[in-house]
Amino acid sequence: MANIIKTSVGGAGTRPVTEIVLTATNDLTYEPGAGHVLILRNPTAASIDCVLRGADSTTVNFPGAPFISVAGGYSTPVPAGAVRAIPLDTVAAYLKGPVTVTGAGLVAVLMRAVNGRGARSIFNDPPAAVPGDIPAADPAIVTSPVITGSAVAGGTLSSTLGAASGNPAPNATRQWLADGVAIAGATGATLDTTGRAGQSISLRVTWSNGIGSPAVATSNAITIVAAATAPVPFAAGDWSLATGLEANQLVVNIASLPANGGSPITAIQYSANGGTWTALPGGAGTGPRTLTMPAAATSYSIRLRAVNAVGNSTPGDTKTATSGAADTSAQRVIVLTDYAGDCDDAAAMAIVARAHEEGDINLLGVVTTSTVSTSAPGLRGNLDAYRLQSIPVYAYQGAVGTYNDRYSIQMRDEFGVPGQTRTAYQDDVAGLRTMLAAAPSASVKLIDIGAPISTARLLASPADGISPLTGAELVAAKVVGLWAMAGNFPTGVSEYNMNRDVASSQAVYSSWPTPIYAHGGEVGATIFTGPAPSTVYGDDPVKTAFDAFQNIYGGTLQSGRRQSWDPATVHHAIYGNQALYTLSAAGTIAIDGTGVSTWTVNASGNRFYVTKTASDAAIAAAMQALIDDYAVIAPPGPSNAVNRFFDLNEGNGSPTQRGGTLAMTRASGATWRTDPVGIAHSGTTSHMILPGAGLNADDLLIGAVFRLDRITGTQALAALRVGVTNQYQFRANAAALEAVVFTGNANTATILASPSLLVIGDWAMAVVRMGDMATTLRLNGVEVASASHPVRNKATPDAGVAIAGRYTGSAYTDLLDGDMIGFGYATNAALTDIAGFEAELRAIALAKGITLS
Repeated sequence: MANIIKTSVGGAGTRPVTEIVLTATNDLTYEPGAGHVLILRNPTAASIDCVLRGADSTTVNFPGAPFISVAGGYSTPVPAGAVRAIPLDTVAAYLKGPVTVTGAGLVAVLMRAVNGRGARSIFNDPPAAVPGDIPAADPAIVTSPVITGSAVAGGTLSSTLGAASGNPAPNATRQWLADGVAIAGATGATLDTTGRAGQSISLRVTWSNGIGSPAVATSNAITIVAAATAPVPFAAGDWSLATGLEANQLVVNIASLPANGGSPITAIQYSANGGTWTALPGGAGTGPRTLTMPAAATSYSIRLRAVNAVGNSTPGDTKTATSGAADTSAQRVIVLTDYAGDCDDAAAMAIVARAHEEGDINLLGVVTTSTVSTSAPGLRGNLDAYRLQSIPVYAYQGAVGTYNDRYSIQMRDEFGVPGQTRTAYQDDVAGLRTMLAAAPSASVKLIDIGAPISTARLLASPADGISPLTGAELVAAKVVGLWAMAGNFPTGVSEYNMNRDVASSQAVYSSWPTPIYAHGGEVGATIFTGPAPSTVYGDDPVKTAFDAFQNIYGGTLQSGRRQSWDPATVHHAIYGNQALYTLSAAGTIAIDGTGVSTWTVNASGNRFYVTKTASDAAIAAAMQALIDDYAVIAPPGPSNAVNRFFDLNEGNGSPTQRGGTLAMTRASGATWRTDPVGIAHSGTTSHMILPGAGLNADDLLIGAVFRLDRITGTQALAALRVGVTNQYQFRANAAALEAVVFTGNANTATILASPSLLVIGDWAMAVVRMGDMATTLRLNGVEVASASHPVRNKATPDAGVAIAGRYTGSAYTDLLDGDMIGFGYATNAALTDIAGFEAELRAIALAKGITLS
């Protein structure tokens, strides 16, 4: 006995089934309503009857008719070679109880056809079919063939047939096509595309089963491309070579790339004077690249080649240029600023002033371009606070442009001359022409962080007594480039500086004869800088400007910081890209009637705009470090004192004195004297404070150039007390010079005293060197006392060292009655350092016309 097992099928296409060869008696499990279909195939040469009989089937009652017996089962003949399909739900009356099937020799398949709504007959939905043959069906496409593989000639394409339905199941044949035409002999599963570059390849699959028309499907198409080659050589017009702005520099400007040979260009290489091929900086795109050559002012022959995945192009034409000449002086800079409206100008001036003091630039002068009458006096005060009295200031005297004043009055009154206006300063154009006329050729950078009004006036200026050249000729002869904070790039909104006076902006950007490097508003808008920590209003120029901007005029700061439109411009102009910025390709800049700027690429142009390559935070940190380093800091100040000298040159009543990273501050009650310039101390109220933890370090040198107006009592030159414990005193006692060294972390003192050598009205240079356990006292370069002692106190100063006075813990005493024109200190100083230290103090004195004995 055979058990006829059901097979569940779903969807079109060929499916595996379980066939059972019937014996004399076979059983079958019938599930009413389950959509079972019994398929019977007669493989023999004679007809076979099949009977399906349920053990519990007896009679069927139809309304209006007698009972019909079904006990004998359902019988159907299956002719030789025929197939019968019996939907079992249609003969359910015969199939109650266990079902047996007879028909030895037949092949049976019990199927359960399933669709999306459950078990159904394969014939109808709902089931209504009657037993009979499965009809033949023509082939029909179910899914199309697909081809895949490399599109490069010489590769291989592969294929899948897709699928088709039909009864009997159809067979497939392949035919590869090129541009729709059959490729002779190409009927396999793959195709070699050698020699077929430019052809569109597809696959045609034909399905046939001997019944009806074949079904044909065509695959997707793949266009074959030629195999890549190395790039073609650079043409002469693809690039240019020029002398760079700085020493040893050449500028390669890539205007366009050569054809890439079918593979992207990944690098550009250069060879100098036939030497090694080296990657050109800046990647594989267009735009200017700076090369730093081994020597300055030297002719170099440069060739280029392009590189892709296949290889290198052959070298193109050779171009020759001379590398930038070495300039033994610092780069010459002129700054133009609308110093009055936005406080970021003050942060920019801190960077400029520091660069000048450090020797990074030679600041020729500053021009204020604002219509605000206190702009120039405020800037003058800013520079004076940084001890830059020698830097000239010039002022625009016209009325073009509209500006607010939100800090310049405070800068004038805190650091400059109260009540002063711009009329006290020379005209902007005269100043610009004077500075440029005196400068060497091609040596000046102009940095304009305001509206280009004064630069436009300079361009339009005629020859005069200052120079026989017109303004445009002066610029062409002396200016290497203009760095300008204005516009938005490559295009955008009408920016503030650009729309102050559109006519001036249009004149500058269309007619300026040398390169322009434009910092659009988008560069500094998201970079924030501000005053250094611990600075206070009235001491530090940046802090004073920012506080006035916010607290007096209601300007907006973000955590005490402001957008850095102007600082970023001067930072880039002075220090270059620094892996923080980059330049666009060469182009032109047009200004429309509303002040909107638009940059357009042009290989022969000399207008560039600046973009950021580093994060805003990284650029802000770089600029803030410069601003912080140049801050005028009130006590307790930074702790990195190393070796500083103060020449006390203010002469303007300012209570601050720059000295590298520290400042001498709080010149309380002092007056500024002239001839020689210095500080006049009254002996009753005046003293100073020098902040810095380093001023109690190992092997400390302290020195001063001074003269006394009396030789009675004690008068401190420098003294330090930390908390309740004295550290040291350096003083005059009557006509003697003394060093008082406190030891044992208490107020036990060792006193070193010179003979009575000080004379009223005579200039003297006094120096003390305090080691851990030995101190030396010197006057005018001669040792006058020395002594050993227990380990001296070296507590870290908490409020700075008192100069020209001594702090008792509640008040200042031993105040100096006389003049001081120089002061210095050095830490970790060996005995051999004393001579150099004294030479620095002598140089300060000599510069003021004082010769020490």
